[in-house]
Amino acid sequence: MNESTVDILRKFAAARPNLEPGNYSSAADYRREARAIQKQLRDARAILSACERLNIGPDAWRDAMATDRLKIANGRAEFDVCQYWPTEYRLAVCRVGKSAIWSHLRDAMGCKTRDEIQLAAREYLPSSIVRRWFN
Repeated sequence: MNESTVDILRKFAAARPNLEPGNYSSAADYRREARAIQKQLRDARAILSACERLNIGPDAWRDAMATDRLKIANGRAEFDVCQYWPTEYRLAVCRVGKSAIWSHLRDAMGCKTRDEIQLAAREYLPSSIVRRWFN
């Protein structure tokens, strides 16, 4: 059975971030980063659930990944890290999912403006996520 793009990205986002405590100057900085990364996971899960409900097609996924560092090859997510893996990989899932939703709402659902896309996205996502990702 072939895994869907959403399933592959869900597994990728669920991977442990493996933060390195030595990269932080204090325990408070470490905890702050850990909380931010956990928030990114919640956003990624919500965005991927919306992708699933919208039944995002392969064209939207291809467009979303065309200019991103996150790709799917051979049934696996592949990500080119720029700075620090734990702070980037879940953001990449959010970014690609948001782009796929944006393309789908624009192309398949006829939303023509950013305001129309934001309004339509609110039907599938919490307002806080729409504010963060669909601005």
